[in-house]
Amino acid sequence: DTTNPPADFGTVRGIVERLCAGLNLAKVEFTPLGDRAASLPQFHPGRTATIHLNGVEPAGVVGEVHPRVAGTLRLRERISVFELSVE
Repeated sequence: DTTNPPADFGTVRGIVERLCAGLNLAKVEFTPLGDRAASLPQFHPGRTATIHLNGVEPAGVVGEVHPRVAGTLRLRERISVFELSVE
């Protein structure tokens, strides 16, 4: 029985990078939340970053669901998600 391990923050960040490359979006940068973690309490503070395209305002976020939220939802594994807004 071969199972795939769950995708962690690094894996999902890589998916975002490849997606942006495939969409020809230049200069993708990730900024860790750091002191801004309270602004996105649904995410794990140490495993979340805002996504910047071409050095401008954040175009999205990528991160791991906060353990407290995961517990409320009865999730058994770490879950990483992203949101990206592009025109």
